[in-house]
Amino acid sequence: MYQHQGDSVIKLTRLNRALCVLGLVSSFTAMAESATDEVMVVTASQTAHPELTAPASVSYVTREDLDQLVVNDVAEAIRKLPGININPGTSYGRNEIKIRGLAADYTLLLVNGRRINSRDALTSAYGNDFDLSSIPMSAVERIEVIRGPMSSLYGADALGGVVNVILRKPTEDVQGSVGYQYDGITKGSGGDTHKLNAYVSGALVPDTLLANLIVEKSDRDAWRTNKSVNPDTDVLEERDELNIFSNLKWLVNQQQDIDLDLLYSKDDRDADWNNWGRAVNNVQELERYNVALTHNGYWENFDSRLRYSFDESKLMDDSELNGAVGDIKQTNNTVDVQLSGYVGDHLLTGGAEYRDIKLKNNLTLGSGSVSYNQAAVYLQDEFSLGDLAITLGGRFDDHEVYGGEFSPRAYAVYKINDNWVVKGGVGKAFKAPSLNQYSDAYSVLACRGACSVVGNPNLKAETSLSYELGTSYEASRWGAGLSPVRKRH
Repeated sequence: MYQHQGDSVIKLTRLNRALCVLGLVSSFTAMAESATDEVMVVTASQTAHPELTAPASVSYVTREDLDQLVVNDVAEAIRKLPGININPGTSYGRNEIKIRGLAADYTLLLVNGRRINSRDALTSAYGNDFDLSSIPMSAVERIEVIRGPMSSLYGADALGGVVNVILRKPTEDVQGSVGYQYDGITKGSGGDTHKLNAYVSGALVPDTLLANLIVEKSDRDAWRTNKSVNPDTDVLEERDELNIFSNLKWLVNQQQDIDLDLLYSKDDRDADWNNWGRAVNNVQELERYNVALTHNGYWENFDSRLRYSFDESKLMDDSELNGAVGDIKQTNNTVDVQLSGYVGDHLLTGGAEYRDIKLKNNLTLGSGSVSYNQAAVYLQDEFSLGDLAITLGGRFDDHEVYGGEFSPRAYAVYKINDNWVVKGGVGKAFKAPSLNQYSDAYSVLACRGACSVVGNPNLKAETSLSYELGTSYEASRWGAGLSPVRKRH
């Protein structure tokens, strides 16, 4: 691991110790698929496919993989997947995910298929890391990564790709575990991390009401070294996190179930930063609430999903560079519906989405607050012609400020045999201006306090057209793939 500060590069030697893991299991059923089971991915098309024949360049990390790794967040968990770069968002231990070389703003982060995003409440380099850290790793069942544009299903910000974190579902059998992890840096002063997690799952009412609860607490001391450009500043910031996730599943009958997801995150950070040779204190405390209520239907000819989600991020931003204490709140309300079923030999998936976003920021918005809403509809068709599987799709987003964007996509997978495929396609994607970027009331200090960045109400969405053609081979113990990509903005 390398930490950059100014022109210096500091090598960190890490001492990782899992000191104790206590399992409290009444009746245990393995959550991760065994080596002989085939993992089905859903992010590429909202329908289940094996990784090899999924209509996109896709990789995944399972619960079984995560149990064998020592990772603190989603970024560390997917670090070794192809096409993924984890770059420092700042020089103080904040990371961001980049796919195929594009900046973090072009990576869409989803939790159970719904976007989680506090970029408007924070600057871009901060928002990605706070979002990644809000997901307790002990709550993750699988992480799926799509390399390439996916606006045809998910809308804005998916030019580079999509990271979909799929959380653990409650089980009928009682399961539980407690774990403790210590992570220390052997050079410099401080930097020790203590992480405690607990997991419990089971039936509150057998065959009717299932629930789980995951709690994760992590504390990290600030780290300093005399090899820094300014030894009076921190290389890694002090960080205290609390993440709580719970899922309540009501099995109404064989055709219907209702999910209630609750996610709470508290992320407090404190660091002395280097500002032109002078140490300045920076404190940020983010508190987040995420609630999702989902009705799933499994009918005779189609499946349905109706979902409402609420996401609120509250940030206290106290930095010596601000000139005032920031009181910031971003609220996202989303309603979406989806239907999927066969019409003849065609698997059709369609849906609609409505989002309302509000932002209050006493530091950057002269008007105090801004808001916008947007609506979208999408349709996807999957069908086969012999050994050739074709996926066609398109989504239209209507935004209150910058207008409409249509995002089509066509993808094909040709199956040479059970282990070898050729796949490729073309897709258009777009990145919408953020609330801050298009608001003429927005102004924020930049250049380490020497200049300001202001919003521009005339901004339009950025678009990209991408072409992909590759081949993948998968055997029982190894696999390989090659996917040349061409993008045009």
